Amino acid sequence: MVDIFNEISWPQYRKLDKVRNLTEQQQADSYRHYLNELASERIRYSHYANRIQISNGGKKLTKKEQEFILLQENNFALLQENGSNIIIT
Repeated sequence: MVDIFNEISWPQYRKLDKVRNLTEQQQADSYRHYLNELASERIRYSHYANRIQISNGGKKLTKKEQEFILLQENNFALLQENGSNIIIT
């Protein structure tokens, strides 16, 4: 799973253990794949956060509430962790 809040820059990515021994073309392809996966996860997070906001009466989530949203792919189920409550949607 990709950390959607901390994007890895190209210079940092090239230094990763699993990447540093690849050819430059393989590194570039791998980084493009990483960026596509990152964009997909961010879109998924945004859609999910919007659903939570709608179910919350349209109120925007506070910064603290946003920090407690956890997305996990598990047989296509998304899990939300909000404080001690876990809601399966």
